[in-house]
Amino acid sequence: RNKRDMGRDVSLITVSAGGGSFGFRILEAALRAHALLERANLRMQLFTGPYLAEDQFQTLRKLAGPGAAVERFTSDFPAWLAASDLSVSMGGYNTTMNVLGSATPALILPYNHDREQGLRARALSRRADLRVLVEEDLEPVRLAELMRQGMKKTSRPAQVRLDGARQTVKLLEQLRVTPKEPT
Repeated sequence: RNKRDMGRDVSLITVSAGGGSFGFRILEAALRAHALLERANLRMQLFTGPYLAEDQFQTLRKLAGPGAAVERFTSDFPAWLAASDLSVSMGGYNTTMNVLGSATPALILPYNHDREQGLRARALSRRADLRVLVEEDLEPVRLAELMRQGMKKTSRPAQVRLDGARQTVKLLEQLRVTPKEPT
């Protein structure tokens, strides 16, 4: 996905719910907020995740107004984020790391039954353009305002190292001990 595919004057908000099992509330709120933004050059792309219930998926499709599209999945999610002016998502590990890697300003809602998501999101919000949402922020007027604010931000890389796998290999190589020959 490339920003040029949509036109340089188009703003893009990508909304995602990871696997989708618990994401209906944020997806619905984002569509309702999108309707309040009233910008002709604003596009919203929702990815519901494969596990969102079919009736909820159909509800979102019906709710999507002009400039909004609803799909279950994309094999090119990082490219969508890179082309986006704002990401709105649940706070799962993979999605959060993809958002950080894209340097896209983000609104993240940690799943309230997963303490780790909230801890991670709050810690990362101090080092990246990431705002942690709470349930009250999903009220459409409030979320629309948070989206407006988020789209005004300029993309900047997160102050977080994202090369954990490479660093782990280096550490393991440094710890490698050469076996001694038997005497």
